[in-house]
Amino acid sequence: MHIRQRNKVIQLIRTVYDNESKKGRAVLVGHMAVKNPELSADLKSQLTDDEKKQVVAWLASRNAQTNLAREYAARTLTEQLAQARAWFKTQGTSADAKALAQDVASSANKLIRQLRSQNLLTIKEKTDSKPAEQAGVPAKAPAATESASAAAASAEGTSTFRAPKKSKSKKSR
Repeated sequence: MHIRQRNKVIQLIRTVYDNESKKGRAVLVGHMAVKNPELSADLKSQLTDDEKKQVVAWLASRNAQTNLAREYAARTLTEQLAQARAWFKTQGTSADAKALAQDVASSANKLIRQLRSQNLLTIKEKTDSKPAEQAGVPAKAPAATESASAAAASAEGTSTFRAPKKSKSKKSR
């Protein structure tokens, strides 16, 4: 059984021996849609048990590859977006940038809507710090708390390193 994908169709091809030509010849047994690859009852009746196992194994492998590609895309998306931002910055208002900007924005909006619908993303609205202070919560944590959190982060293996602030001193000429 040979299984191949052509455009929007997955073809199932069996090699049959031809006595007259003394050669094998490929016979199309059936096909499935790429979008929804399922063995129909008619197609199942035309396949041998071994061929059915081959098709099921091929579909499982294809599904695993698709899932892996999707996971890789999700895990590397932040880096890809950073690269895209850098590219758009260098392009300015070029025709290429304008052509891609709408597609990128549309895809980003669709992703954000999906993340929100799955409750994976909640956008925190900016709030004024005054209500927090009125509730008895200090706006900024004291220095002792910051060093305690740094010690806790150090114990966990995470870093809270902050670069020292540069002083703004005027040099006399």
